[in-house]
This record gives sequence, structure tokens and C-alpha cells, in this order.
Amino acid sequence: MLYCYTVVRCGVNKCLGYTLVIATLAGDIHALIVQDGKEFFATSVLQWKPKEVKKAYRKRWMIEECITLLKSEFGFETCQARTIPTIRAHAYVCLMSFNTLELFRVKHKRAIPCKTQKSYSV
Repeated sequence: MLYCYTVVRCGVNKCLGYTLVIATLAGDIHALIVQDGKEFFATSVLQWKPKEVKKAYRKRWMIEECITLLKSEFGFETCQARTIPTIRAHAYVCLMSFNTLELFRVKHKRAIPCKTQKSYSV
């Protein structure tokens, strides 16, 4: 679906070097769009400052990385179970494994999320 928007107000905050645009999207939805160099960040919270928008995106990005890691390394999306109790059990095992590796990462002061090493014995 293509969304067209009409710019209501536009201005450059020269102190912080951000471009701020408040736009009205389809359905009369208002959005704050922050440009920082080549990066764009959008939110529906019009009162936020640019740093708050970027902070929210950093938190969101961490969540996205965790979900990607759960899918790629722990088999979160390849569940073969067909009943609700076994799907829940699969999700529980994936999340507990992820949490165990994260505790290991924090304990040993590793900066990047743990990735599992696939080993094959002959």
C-alpha cells in the first residue's frame, strides 16, 4: 500500500543538525520524521525531541536483533509442533536457551550477542 503524505510543517533545527518534518499521513495520522544525515526516523509521538526518537529506535533495533538471533540460531520460526502446548514448549526452550547465552555473555563481558557454533562430529 502506498501512503501519500502532505507536509504540515517543516524546519531545520540548526543547533542539533537535525531536519524535523511533521507530516499528515493517509487516515489523518500525524508523524514526526527526523533526518540525521542519511538516516530517517519516524514516530507518531510528536512531542519527542530528536534524541528521544533515536533512543527509541536503538531500543527497537536491539529487540529486532534478538528476534533475528532467535530465528536464525535457535530455530524459533522452524517449529514442527502442531499443538498449542508443544508450540509453547518449543518457544520456552528457545527463549531459555537465548537467556542462558545472554547471561553467559554478560558474565564474561562480551560486547556482541552470543552466536551458536554449529559443530559436526565425524
